[in-house]
Amino acid sequence: METFTQSSLVAFAECPEKHRLSYIEGGNGIKPRVVDLKMAAGTEMHKAVFALHRGIRPTDVEQYIRIGFAVFKKSYNHSPQTLQDIEVAAECTIGAMYGYKKQWLSRPMKLQFDKENIPIDFDMEVHGEICRFNGEIDWMGNKNGHPVLVEVKNTADISQKFKFDVEMSPQTLLYIIGYYEQYAKKNEVVLTLFDYIRKPSIRPQKGESLQQYMRRVREDYIGRPEFYFHRAYIRREAKDLLRFKQELIALVRTHRFVSRRNLWYKNRKACNARGRCQFFDICAFGQTPGIMANFERKKMQHEELAKHVTTHEEE
Repeated sequence: METFTQSSLVAFAECPEKHRLSYIEGGNGIKPRVVDLKMAAGTEMHKAVFALHRGIRPTDVEQYIRIGFAVFKKSYNHSPQTLQDIEVAAECTIGAMYGYKKQWLSRPMKLQFDKENIPIDFDMEVHGEICRFNGEIDWMGNKNGHPVLVEVKNTADISQKFKFDVEMSPQTLLYIIGYYEQYAKKNEVVLTLFDYIRKPSIRPQKGESLQQYMRRVREDYIGRPEFYFHRAYIRREAKDLLRFKQELIALVRTHRFVSRRNLWYKNRKACNARGRCQFFDICAFGQTPGIMANFERKKMQHEELAKHVTTHEEE
């Protein structure tokens, strides 16, 4: 039985070759030997948002962030430049945390934290073959009696068509279907909250020390929260489920066609669409020994099911 996760579906939708490298190459797919700093920072920001919504004091959350980056710093043999970048990333994340608190949690909110780590596991027949869809919703909230599926993302930029973009996003397709299949009440309205956090927009100035720059970034997050933090609630109803299932079936059928004919094509528009793809060098220069030394085989195909660690990073 084929198994799909939200991450694997999104990877295939973005670029079939990226999906092949992530989930098939070498048996179960490959991954970078060293976790990317952007991914680590995205994870720490995501955990910080959870902590704030659970009512943990910002000063305590700040300490959690510092501990997280300290662990990351010790986990690998980083270059001096990377060590400096880690310091900057930590301060940027802390600044973003305080700005997020000011923007969304400085006054009573209608959105209430409900529960986290909600398992999604359902089967669906796709043209005579049963497929399994598996994953985990990071956290759910409640707003005016409606369940809210929350998707937190770090991103380099936010378009003027933000709400339209997220409404068409495949990021929560599997989660929405899974929630309706397993948990939703009859005719229940479910909201999807896309909670986006913009990365720092300012750069170091000439003659500015690292400490001065980090302090300015932190102040900018707190001083301009409306620039950095954006939300969009998308209303979903049971009648939308058929359309979502049709999209999911179409995606699985396309995956099946590409896989069985070994037609893993490259979507070159995705190489730098959300930052530089982690497999860029492989696609551009081939699987040379030097390049492949930076990757390792995954122990299992869907590692996100063994330990749900989502980067929530717009790469």
